[in-house]
Amino acid sequence: MFRPVAWRLLAVLLFSLALPAHATTYYVDAGAGSNTYNGLYSAFSGGTNGPKLNIGSAITAASSGDVISVASGFYGLETNWDLSTKALTLLPQGQVIVYQSDPWLTFSIGDGISDGWRQYYFGSSTTTNYLSCATCDPNDNGVSNYGEFTNGTDPIVMAATAVIPTNRLIDWTQAGMGPGGIPTVTTTSTVISAGANAGTIQTALDNAASNSVVILSTGSYTINAELKIRHNGVVLRGADPSGTGVVFNGASPLADSSNPDIMLNIGEQDIIFPSVVTDACGYSTTPYSNNWIAGFSVGMTNIYVAANATTQNLAAGMIIGLDEHDDGTNLVPGIGDTDASYARECNRRSLSEYKVITSVVTNQITFYPGLISPYWNASLDPAIFWPDTNAADYVSLCGVENITFNGNNLPKYVVNIGPSFHCWIKNCFINNVHSGTSGESQLGASFAVNFEVRHSTLTPGPTPSSYGNYDFSPHNCSGYRFEDNIFNGYYNPILHYECSGYVEAFNYFTNDLDQATDGNEGCYCAGPTANFAAHGGQVFFGLVEGNYARYHEYYNNNGYETYGVTFRNRLTGYEKPTDTNASSSFRPIRLMENSWYESIVGNILGTSNYTTPYEGASGGDAVYCTAGTNGDFISGGPADVDFSDPKVTNTLFRAGNWDAVNEAVVWGTIAMQPITNSLAYSGRPAWYPASLTWPPFDPNGPTLTPTNLPAFYRFLHNGADAP
Repeated sequence: MFRPVAWRLLAVLLFSLALPAHATTYYVDAGAGSNTYNGLYSAFSGGTNGPKLNIGSAITAASSGDVISVASGFYGLETNWDLSTKALTLLPQGQVIVYQSDPWLTFSIGDGISDGWRQYYFGSSTTTNYLSCATCDPNDNGVSNYGEFTNGTDPIVMAATAVIPTNRLIDWTQAGMGPGGIPTVTTTSTVISAGANAGTIQTALDNAASNSVVILSTGSYTINAELKIRHNGVVLRGADPSGTGVVFNGASPLADSSNPDIMLNIGEQDIIFPSVVTDACGYSTTPYSNNWIAGFSVGMTNIYVAANATTQNLAAGMIIGLDEHDDGTNLVPGIGDTDASYARECNRRSLSEYKVITSVVTNQITFYPGLISPYWNASLDPAIFWPDTNAADYVSLCGVENITFNGNNLPKYVVNIGPSFHCWIKNCFINNVHSGTSGESQLGASFAVNFEVRHSTLTPGPTPSSYGNYDFSPHNCSGYRFEDNIFNGYYNPILHYECSGYVEAFNYFTNDLDQATDGNEGCYCAGPTANFAAHGGQVFFGLVEGNYARYHEYYNNNGYETYGVTFRNRLTGYEKPTDTNASSSFRPIRLMENSWYESIVGNILGTSNYTTPYEGASGGDAVYCTAGTNGDFISGGPADVDFSDPKVTNTLFRAGNWDAVNEAVVWGTIAMQPITNSLAYSGRPAWYPASLTWPPFDPNGPTLTPTNLPAFYRFLHNGADAP
């Protein structure tokens, strides 16, 4: 039972609009006497006039059930009344109701609800109506007033919801390492002295036992060959918890003739398909697949395949992909793509999920996590596929912590994750120094399931690459959590390739570059590029939440995003003075061809005087830039295709977003309602600093700055965490 005020045996103070009809009303004139008394004590101990003396006299004369009304606007910020000490402070309006018994223990109506509870919420303790009866449900949340009274919950305030239709939602709380978070591994395997070479570090990693840590002493290390964490349960950790005291400086080139692209890989294989065949379009793909014949429901963790899986060397711990042909209705049309090695059969199998196998028994494969897509269909030729038949090449429960990586002209990644399950990167600084046109991404992932990257900083180095400086590029991944990171100075911070069921949340983006105005004239496209975009195959059921960023693009030349959710972000559309160049755009949202069933809820969108109009062509400055024939294209097949796609706006769900054009929250055809705080978490996460407001962005009281983001706090305070 909820008791919001401390009730006295003889009298209570509460504020209400309704007055009981039977009560004698005592009115104190606001103009009588002076208001210099400090509560009732002064009035009773020697004061001779003033409204507080009058209130005291009225209380003395009052009988049980009488109401004393106090004039509005006279008593300032006084809020408390303690009859036992005769100290009275009062709000500018209100009333004092005098009782002889505690109304929270009195049940006059006899329906199980106390007089005090009913008076507090509905203004009358002795009458009921269509709102206050025991069986009524005034906030329409499925719980009666009697249930709210018993539960101690508010019967008036509507329960916060996701607002978004349920068929567009999955349980994102399980992404990454799950609710338990990254484990703390405490057993030390080896301590390596500063200055050790790559060979010494690799030997220590190979010899480490499961659930142990290889510790790097504070200092610098020159890394002249690719490092690999290739055994389960091994953590590579810098001894300095700030992440800046242990520095890996990459040689150029790395002494790895087979693949001189990556400084460190979590997993044995650092490429997507180590064994390849060529499909009908001439793209490289994996030779390993099996037809999937049963087990298509959401949540399923076991399926049946046509061929005996054990004879194909499938085993527990391996990562598999699941895909099917596009249907043109819920899944994007089958159109070829020049960047489609990530989706099989010329990008005509663009829906995919990735799982870790837990057991194989002849034709039955059990995996984790369960299926998330409701669109798996036996008629669309579903299949499984995998990159490598050697089970030892897949790792789990491996981590990298507290290290600064300085890549040196690496043409691919500084660090890569996969093939792997439940691995992580935490509290690292990842940089890739470029010169000329070399370099692509700082961080990659491939065939990785439920990994986590958090509390890290990614920067491109002083010279941007004409390849686009992709910051984080996950390929063929599912269920990952990329959270609480800082991006500083990128063209395309996050580009997805065939990913699903992921969370990208509470990241801070700053100093985004403009490909036409920031010295990168050789890049494939001009103008500002997106903080989030699909760039290969189909991206499915991704959650982007609580980020401070420039803009979200739901399609990027070679990839599509469907069933994505953009939730409670601050998307500015604009960041720095150079954005005023004519080639720049100020859009926070760009929905292009094949961006179907997107949901945009609870965001703060655009910047006043820059973002306008509310809706417009996909290349413009509108709050919502939607699909149009403006040069956006899908390349491949017999010829490039350029088309307008009305299904983009027809399937778009948007509600509860504040935008800079209306300077108000727009609900459209959706009824206004409270928005739940998070889809990534069931409540405020334990890691979120107590000094910062949760959630960080609220469209109803729009905070246009990233003040409440932990990552922003670290950016301002030289890496220090908020208290």
